[in-house]
Amino acid sequence: MRWFPVNSFYEAWRPVAIAARVFCLATTTPNNVDQMMERTSTDHILLIVGLLICGLGLHSSFTLILQQNLILSDSQLLVGGMFGFLILFQFTVISSLIVNYANGTQTAKFFHLVQKTDKHLSNQMGHRWNYEKDHFQAVVYLVLRYIMALVFMYLLSAVSVPMNRLTWIQRLSIGLSFGWMICCFLTLGLSVVLLLVTVQNRFAVLNGEMEKHLRRYVMKTGKVTQPGKLIRRFAMMHALLSDVVVLFNKCFSKLVMFAIGCAFSFILFAAFGMIHTYVTDMDSVAFEVARTDMILSWFCVGFILQVLICCNRLNYECHRSHVIVHKAISYGSYHKTIFKECAMFSRQLKHHSPRLSCGLFEFDWTLYYTMVGSLATYLVILLQFDMDQLKLHISKPG
Repeated sequence: MRWFPVNSFYEAWRPVAIAARVFCLATTTPNNVDQMMERTSTDHILLIVGLLICGLGLHSSFTLILQQNLILSDSQLLVGGMFGFLILFQFTVISSLIVNYANGTQTAKFFHLVQKTDKHLSNQMGHRWNYEKDHFQAVVYLVLRYIMALVFMYLLSAVSVPMNRLTWIQRLSIGLSFGWMICCFLTLGLSVVLLLVTVQNRFAVLNGEMEKHLRRYVMKTGKVTQPGKLIRRFAMMHALLSDVVVLFNKCFSKLVMFAIGCAFSFILFAAFGMIHTYVTDMDSVAFEVARTDMILSWFCVGFILQVLICCNRLNYECHRSHVIVHKAISYGSYHKTIFKECAMFSRQLKHHSPRLSCGLFEFDWTLYYTMVGSLATYLVILLQFDMDQLKLHISKPG
């Protein structure tokens, strides 16, 4: 039993909302009357502050690369690729701030629909949500993510980046801007994962109730009261959750695409850098950089797997609704009115049952296999372009 009550989805989401507010990802404010989201001057200031911090990071990156302070490899492909990742990472954070600001109203509607779905599941189906568990889960995930951010900063400062080559002003600007952007990126990833789990849990509860009641109707037709009303209730709940998935695609799918692309590019050039360092005769500092980048790339692999697993679990629950309803239609005996209700529900499932997608591709295991194949292909291409330089190092005597 907690010393404070957690009685709604908004209260369970509050730790993540506060973290998103700190890193300028949440630029809408709930009013004190009906908790509806609105824009205030503070929200505009938060966006400006976030963009200024990202601008400081961009300025530091271009300054360092022009001064050639952090060039530790003789491979132009490796240096250009890691610098390109650095810029891509910063533009991913900038685009996240802008997209979240532009979709503030739709995001507020997303949370409102989740809360509305919880009320319907509670009032009409008797399900009780353990919001305290969700609140605790959000806090634990936040703590783990920020511990991960501290690990990132330690590795980048103590091992990967030779900070003694920089002035104290450069060290301060890099530490503040990149530390803030890493925490912002991790908060974005945490928010996406928790939202996917939230929607998946609602679909799982709905599917469980549908399976229980429809199976009971098939086996004991006379024991179910008002089956037509029950089917309409299930159809309404499924429509609400489908609207939630549509809003997720509108508000967050582009951010997921940017984040996955950023993580994929880092994995690619970290692997390329490690191979290049092993083949060529590099100094110990360059080897430490490559090894640290390879360690950090496993965090990116974990992030991609976590997102895709959550997406596939949600897509599975969406598809499971089809299976449950059409099994009931196929194996049940109904009179004309009930059959008409089932047919209407079936048409709804056909025309309004979305999947997680960014518009270019769906987030499923096909995307994962495509990324694995692309990683191998791009890595071979990079090594082929770098082959002349590799042969030159290998042919050196001694």
